[in-house]
Amino acid sequence: MAAPINGAGDESAGRRQRLVDGQLRTGGVNDPDVLAAFLAVPRENYVSGDSLTLAYSDRPQRARADGSPVMPPLKLARLIQALGVKPGESVLTVAGGGYTGALLRAMGAEVTEISAGEAGAPPRNGAPFQAILVSGGFSATPDSLLALLAPGGKLAGFRLSSLGNHAVVIERVAAGGTDEAVIFEGSAPVLPAFETPEAFAF
Repeated sequence: MAAPINGAGDESAGRRQRLVDGQLRTGGVNDPDVLAAFLAVPRENYVSGDSLTLAYSDRPQRARADGSPVMPPLKLARLIQALGVKPGESVLTVAGGGYTGALLRAMGAEVTEISAGEAGAPPRNGAPFQAILVSGGFSATPDSLLALLAPGGKLAGFRLSSLGNHAVVIERVAAGGTDEAVIFEGSAPVLPAFETPEAFAF
């Protein structure tokens, strides 16, 4: 059981505890390592603005470092949980403004971070990866990222299509292909590198 939160100096810790108890646990996140990471990492250090209330709200925000989108906590936690990251595994994060990487490091992963702009032609440093977490959506399959996965490795992000928008996990199987599974309904801003071009109309 977590220690009691006392004093004004513990306001951030109190916010993190309420995030875990009021948003993540009730939203289906039960992996103890994921919950511990969200308790350990101060979200306000990574998102823009000076309001703790806003930092811990379940809404999209912008990264303090580069203005890139930061996913709402529950969506992000459910993606991380679906990946099943273990200590010592090599993980690539795409976008996320540093917060996603900090959470995964708190779980003991070896993390490589790239921006959304690098997603189409990502550096191979750290590859092959056991997991890739995309903080955004894709309407075209992210083949450049899937090529960096080790056999059995998984990529999590948001598949955007005319059939609906869903959080998915794509696993690279040993035979060289991939299997895709839906985790939950939801969407995220599309990454330009993986946006399907609009068909030309006469």
